[in-house]
Amino acid sequence: MRPTFSCVPAPRALRSRLRRLGAATLLAASAALPAFGAGDPCAGVAHCRNLGPFTATVVKVNVTRQDSVTAYQGVRTTVRFTNVSDRPLILGYRDRSSSVTDDKGLAYRWSSKASGIGLVGRDSADPQFRLAPGESREASFEGVLQYSLRRQVAGSVFSHDITIVQLAIVDGQRVREQRDHALGFTDLTASSGFAAAPHAPSPSLGTPSQVVPAGSTMAPGSTAAAPAVAAGADACAGAVACQATGPLVATVMRVNVTQSGNVTAYQTVRTTVRFTNVGAGPLILGYRKGSGAVSDNTGQAYRWASKAIGIGVVDGASADPQFRLAVGESREAAFESTLQYNVRHSHPGTVFSQDLTIAELAIVGPSQVRTQHEYALSFSNLSAGTSLAPAIGGGSGAMAGGPAPDALQTVNKVVDLFKAFKK
Repeated sequence: MRPTFSCVPAPRALRSRLRRLGAATLLAASAALPAFGAGDPCAGVAHCRNLGPFTATVVKVNVTRQDSVTAYQGVRTTVRFTNVSDRPLILGYRDRSSSVTDDKGLAYRWSSKASGIGLVGRDSADPQFRLAPGESREASFEGVLQYSLRRQVAGSVFSHDITIVQLAIVDGQRVREQRDHALGFTDLTASSGFAAAPHAPSPSLGTPSQVVPAGSTMAPGSTAAAPAVAAGADACAGAVACQATGPLVATVMRVNVTQSGNVTAYQTVRTTVRFTNVGAGPLILGYRKGSGAVSDNTGQAYRWASKAIGIGVVDGASADPQFRLAVGESREAAFESTLQYNVRHSHPGTVFSQDLTIAELAIVGPSQVRTQHEYALSFSNLSAGTSLAPAIGGGSGAMAGGPAPDALQTVNKVVDLFKAFKK
């Protein structure tokens, strides 16, 4: 015989108490779980990846061509990284991890490089790419395909894979790798920016941001909280071609297009950019040599000649610290690239994209200049014209006028001493 059991109903008061206890237990358990499903920062954003402490969003894809019997096609992907955690974040690019392929099955291995972010190699890691909570910065990754026009046809839809390393500073100096994040973007096509990923204002524009003052002697990769200059929610104030990143606002002021030559012809694009310091301390900026990249709406890359005017150049172990900005000050610099082409075979475009990398420098001691940060800047839909942005602060002088602050005078003295030392 099978045993039988009888269920005796519990008193009403006991049942009520058990229900309340069960509800409280469920609430406590749900509160302890991370809310992964709520507020996904990539929800509704094209080409966005949520990596936990940060998001990575493709904001621009440039495709350039150089046609001859041996042809070259380059794909440059600009990615915006946003710190969505409540702690500072340090990121680096795993050297040689960038991999581009197209819809024809071709791999873009002839050349590969990254701009605006530090490299992580076998025995070294550059911790210059730092994000405060809520801050966004951009970096660019490029791959180039070398192929034969007689045997192959390059594709027009791309996949781009990148490995980003999360770093940490140990004992104030040592850099340690914490974890790798594999990024994969598919179905990319030539674009002048994705409307779904607007430039987010940097924390340095309205909230305290971790800014390392120029000239400080802090260890590389360390950060120090500093009060920021209140510049409003929109640092670009509706300017046509403007990018705000960290303590820097860069605005395209003019684009000059000139032509020369006959059968072998040259078209030169000169882009004048105004740099404004919206941070909490003086800035020293330099142009990363070789980072300037101009392309037009026909896909041609302006690689024949490239130079910077009005700003010092950062080249390997050397850096010219001449371009200095006090808090709130603006100055302009120009960047020039030239296309060499044959009028019988090709025609240059009239709408341009300009990419460049600006380094933030610090003077350490009497004779050493160090790169603290690099900012990858990207401007699209540029055409020949003037006054693309309102003239703020009367050109290259201080925005508010008047004498330079004492902090800038101090930096000037240090730089003068540095130049005297070099002589």
